[in-house]
Amino acid sequence: MPTSYENSNLRCHSFAGRDLRGMNFHHADIRGSNFTNSILVGANFSNVCAGLAPFHVFGLTISSLILSMLAGLVIGYSSAFPAFINTLLAENNVTGKEILISVGLLILTSFVFVILRQGLGASLGILAIVTAVVTAVVAFAGVGNTAAAVLQAFIIALIVAGVLVESLALSIFLAITKTKALTLPVIIALAVAIIGGQEGVKGTPSATFFLSLAMTGVISIALVGLSIYISIRAMAGDRRYRLIRVISISLCTSLGTSFRGANLTDADFTQATLPYTDFRKASLKRTSWFQCSKLALS
Repeated sequence: MPTSYENSNLRCHSFAGRDLRGMNFHHADIRGSNFTNSILVGANFSNVCAGLAPFHVFGLTISSLILSMLAGLVIGYSSAFPAFINTLLAENNVTGKEILISVGLLILTSFVFVILRQGLGASLGILAIVTAVVTAVVAFAGVGNTAAAVLQAFIIALIVAGVLVESLALSIFLAITKTKALTLPVIIALAVAIIGGQEGVKGTPSATFFLSLAMTGVISIALVGLSIYISIRAMAGDRRYRLIRVISISLCTSLGTSFRGANLTDADFTQATLPYTDFRKASLKRTSWFQCSKLALS
């Protein structure tokens, strides 16, 4: 076994469970490498580059774009719920239509307001309670019908899920590109949201088609905009959206360099670059982190 891996390219190399006491990894590229349960007492990891290997970055980038596309489609199609309700209810039930659609828009507006002010946890809890209560009252008070009220509640749940998935996809993109240039995934999300909205309003009576299309477009754009805001704030460290950040970083870390369960007593990470590196259950006694960077992303 070599006594030194200085300046070596060790991308995606497995050292799992090995005894590497005092080993020299100075300036090595250990992106994607696996040191799970290894003994690394006194090992020299100064100036190493850890984290995601290039092909993992590429795979996550493509995955986040696909996820963004699917979430945008769900948001766009579901945003046509006023058209669904208008088509579902009988022509003579104008009052029922108006009340159901107004209630749906009110619930969505409340969700946006609470998520901007209080964050994910509070907004999801309040949304669940309000949607359940309002849907029950509307359905059983004889306004519209039960099927329409339940359908609308289900569609609103889809919209919220779409927003959260879109936020997650954009957060992953931000995490791996290390920039706030969300132009590509945002264009994809908006494009498929518009396509989804157009599909959603198909079958709407010609008299209300353009109004339904315009309303769907406004709702879709607003919800995609909300997803962009959540993702940017989450990756900036806003505690209100901590869940999105934690999931995004965890997904990236699962493919990055792993020191999980390793013994890193007296190991030296001076000036190391350590994004998306898994240190769970590792022994870190007297480990040196002097001038290491991007540890907060692990």
